[in-house]
Amino acid sequence: MADKRPALSKDPRFVALAEALKPVLQDTCPPGASGYGGALQANLHPADAEMLGGTALIRAAMRRAARQLGWQVRTVGYMGERLVLVIVQDVREAPCEVSDVLERDFTRRSQEMIERMSADGDEEVLNRLGPAPVERQTEAFLQAARLAITAHPEAWR
Repeated sequence: MADKRPALSKDPRFVALAEALKPVLQDTCPPGASGYGGALQANLHPADAEMLGGTALIRAAMRRAARQLGWQVRTVGYMGERLVLVIVQDVREAPCEVSDVLERDFTRRSQEMIERMSADGDEEVLNRLGPAPVERQTEAFLQAARLAITAHPEAWR
């Protein structure tokens, strides 16, 4: 018989991480999109993910934070030998009044991706572009996690 583990929602790390992630998720929404179109991808080292409570806890905390913002969510959690990938995405149908904003943001992100791919090792272009979107999002996630740990150190004991 398998050991019954307590629900993630009762884990204090889950609660603290979900609360800390809400502003990060809000910041992923394009300006002027009224909170629609957000998504966060965090690419983590397996040791970092384990220290935070594991892939399932991180994914559940992201889902809770997103739902508290009114998002309908799609989440992905992948744990490999050298990478833990966790994604949350708002999949709500956006109202007409923000569709132009979302379309412009999609075009901007697509252009950045094309520019990065075209750079093909051109350090000058890559330096001008700065960190890739997933690097920026991962860093924002990690900052929120550090904030949660600092604010609730007892949860991680």
